[in-house]
Amino acid sequence: MVDLYYGLLIFAIIAAVLGLVITILLLFIRGENGEDIETTVRELLPGDDCGKCGYKNCDELASAVAKGECELDECVIIDSELAEEIDAELNSEDETE
Repeated sequence: MVDLYYGLLIFAIIAAVLGLVITILLLFIRGENGEDIETTVRELLPGDDCGKCGYKNCDELASAVAKGECELDECVIIDSELAEEIDAELNSEDETE
């Protein structure tokens, strides 16, 4: 019976270590992709930093878009052509990953 407990303990330890490793890798990968998307969005935003979107500046809006907290249409300055350009750029990045 003791052997069964040791086996279960070893199994639980291995599962915990593997879970931790996978979590760390996912956080690392997600961080890199989020930064790439944020940089792309920021480069395509007008850069007026007017605050009409509810964020302090375009950097904060780009960060929120990259995190999925808001949509690009919250920027009142960009027109539909620029919004389409940004969407196309983001979609092309998703396809290359």
